[in-house]
Formats: sequence, structure tokens, C-alpha cells
Amino acid sequence: MTNRLIEEWLPIAELGEESMRERRSMTALPPSYLHVWWARRPLVASRAAVLASLLPADADRQTFLHMLGIHGDPVAAKKCIAKGTREGVRLGADAYGYSRAFSYSPREKEALWLQEEAQKPHRSAPPRHAHHQPAPRRHCRNRCLQGPQGTHPDV
Repeated sequence: MTNRLIEEWLPIAELGEESMRERRSMTALPPSYLHVWWARRPLVASRAAVLASLLPADADRQTFLHMLGIHGDPVAAKKCIAKGTREGVRLGADAYGYSRAFSYSPREKEALWLQEEAQKPHRSAPPRHAHHQPAPRRHCRNRCLQGPQGTHPDV
């Protein structure tokens, strides 16, 4: 089985900041939209989990981020915004340099890249059970769960 990108690498800091940007977009809604908050899902993080599960571990990481809609460095932008806030400087609505990631739709070129990457033959890792030694049996701590000869009844 081929290792997937999600097993090797996932840009947690970037996804976290983009998820916060996504959540902040909801703060201006009137109270009648409160029910939306309960149903809201972090779209960028969900997209990342699904996409990283489809891609092989050696997939291009910059293309991965671009497909998610992360077209810059959200962590560095957040630090710059925080510094500007401390100094009393407003950086404006375009402080990140790109629109929110959840509003981005991948282009046809990126969809073709995804299809090619997902179908590309890759070196397979050995099955996990190939060199697996069975774990020694341990006695149940709770005697009432044990069957005859000190084993669990389902064993």
C-alpha cells in the first residue's frame, strides 16, 4: 500500500489559521443565523484531510496548498497583522494577500494534476503484517471478564 500525504505531512499551522479566517467570516452575521454556527464545518481542514488522503506522500506540497486555496503564508501574515495591531497600523482587508481559502475553487489544471497524482504508480510499502510479531497475551485485570484458563471469553 502506498503511503499517503496525510501520513507524512500536513500543514497544521497553515490549516489552523485558514480555519480561523473562515470562522471569522461568520462573526458579522446577525443573531438569527446562530443555527449556522452549530452546523458549520471547517471547510479548509476538511478539504485538506480528503485531498491529503488521496495524494501520494511525494506529491508536490505547494500545489497541494494552492489547491486548498492557501496562496501565501497565512502564519506569517497573521504575525504581521498582530505586529501592525500592536503598533496601531491597520493593514486593511487584503492583509493576507489573497482571499480566504474556503472561497477558492480549484482550476481545471489542478484537477488534472490531482487525477494524475492519485493514479500514479508509486513504490508500495510492505504490508504492516509482513514482519509483525504477535503481542504476548496479557491477563485481564478484571477477573469477571476472564474465561477458563485465564483468557478472555471471546479469545
